[in-house]
Amino acid sequence: MGLHDRDYYWDDNESYNRSEGGTGISALFMIIAANVIIWLLNDDNSLPLNLWMELKPSDIFHPAQWYRLITCGFAHDSTSSGHILFNMLALFFLGGLVERRYGKKEFLAFYFASILISSLGWVVTGLVMGTDVPCIGASGAVSAVIILFAWNFPHEKLLFMMFIPMPAWLVGVIIIGIDIMGTQSEKSNIAHSVHLAGAAFACVYYLMNIRFTGWFSSSPQIYRDGNVADEPSYWGGRRGQYGRDEEDYYYADDDSYGYAPATKTYEQLEAERREAEMNEKVEDILRKISNFGLQSLTQSEMDLLREASRRKQNGR
Repeated sequence: MGLHDRDYYWDDNESYNRSEGGTGISALFMIIAANVIIWLLNDDNSLPLNLWMELKPSDIFHPAQWYRLITCGFAHDSTSSGHILFNMLALFFLGGLVERRYGKKEFLAFYFASILISSLGWVVTGLVMGTDVPCIGASGAVSAVIILFAWNFPHEKLLFMMFIPMPAWLVGVIIIGIDIMGTQSEKSNIAHSVHLAGAAFACVYYLMNIRFTGWFSSSPQIYRDGNVADEPSYWGGRRGQYGRDEEDYYYADDDSYGYAPATKTYEQLEAERREAEMNEKVEDILRKISNFGLQSLTQSEMDLLREASRRKQNGR
């Protein structure tokens, strides 16, 4: 029995009814599989999928071609493995944590929205520059996932260029910087504007706490104390009807695998980890009291109990 289960430690009206969904195939697996299958099919010259999936800025003037705003994000250079390899490796190593943070459905919604925003970035760039060059690749959505990872896990160590260790926030800054400089080169065959559009969208998504699944969810927003929000909010940073941040809720059909509420920052997760360590120590002390009595405690153990009691009284 853990510390949270003891009725003399928690208030009777305190509850945490978080759903534990998340079974089945992950969204990350489906996305990578779709990209790889399409790339393999493109190897057959009799099935030129890329011609049907690529996006040109002029396609925006033809509604029948708008599907390309999405399909271009699943097509890659069929003459080389480097294009798809880099994108899928980045997704594989970083996308898993992001999906567990936000849940399968929300991650899928974010990924498709990233493709759409990135594609529109290419369209705008082409119209402004007066070019009509076709674009393919998941790089825009992958850039969005990388930047969202950096926002959520800024101090996580990553290997930049596969061998230089650095924190995720610095990797994000470097990637954005490279793409900004890349837009100044006329000879580059990399769609830097697509990357920047994806990165910009990830920043807006994180800073505004956007939740696409909330827009379409029929389930109620539930606060952690069990109260149901009368009017659901899909944007963060505001105060809820119970006097707390809107990020203090979850959806009844949330599928974030119980990893963490989608809006928690790295600092919040670290605070929870430290709190869990303290709870475990207090549990050991309570067990010691049960077996040997209060007089068996050391001064440091007494101080820890007082600190835990103070935190509880302050609602921490």
